Amino acid sequence: MDFSLLLSVASVFAFAEGKDTPHAIPKKVPQVDLKVIENSFGHLVNGLKGIELWRREILTNAQENPKYKENAPLVESFQLLNEIDSYLIKARKYYQSINTLIHSDENSLDAKQTVATISKLRERLIHIKDTVQERGKAFKPATNVPQDSELHLLKAAFDATAAECLAIEKDLRDMTKNSPYKKYLKDIKPL
Repeated sequence: MDFSLLLSVASVFAFAEGKDTPHAIPKKVPQVDLKVIENSFGHLVNGLKGIELWRREILTNAQENPKYKENAPLVESFQLLNEIDSYLIKARKYYQSINTLIHSDENSLDAKQTVATISKLRERLIHIKDTVQERGKAFKPATNVPQDSELHLLKAAFDATAAECLAIEKDLRDMTKNSPYKKYLKDIKPL
C-alpha cells in the first residue's frame, strides 16, 4: 500500500491541528510465530472493514452537513477524502483477497481466481492512487473551518484506518518473509 495517500490525509486535515506527524513504521520488528501472524492478519483485515463502515458514515454525514456545504474549500477537501476513501476500500478488498489466498490450497481454482482478483485490484489501486496524487498536487487545505467534533471525528476515522493499515502491512511483511506463504504470494507485487 502506498502510505503517501494516507499521509496526504494529514494535509486535508491541516485545519484540525497545528501540525500532523506522519506515522512511522518501526525499522526493527520482533519475530512472531507465523500462526499468530496469520490469525492476526485475518482479524486486522476484518477490523479494517468495521473502521471502513464507521469512516464512510462519518464522511457522508459531514458532506451532508449544511454548514459545511457553504465552505467551498471544505467541499473540495471532502471530494479528495472521497477519492482516498475509495482507495482504502479497494485496499481492504486487496487485503481480504490476500487473506483468502493464504487460506487456499495453492493448486485450487480458488487460489488461481484469487491471484487474478489481486492483480486486478492492484491495477485499480494504482490508478486511484495516481488520480488522487494528481488532484493532491493542486489541493489547498481549507481555511476558516469550524473546529467542531464532527470534523475531528472524521480525522480520527482516517487516523484509525492508517493505524490498521500499518498493522496489516507489518503482518503481511512478516508472513511473506521466510514463511510457507511466500509461495502463494510470489507473483504479487507490493503496492
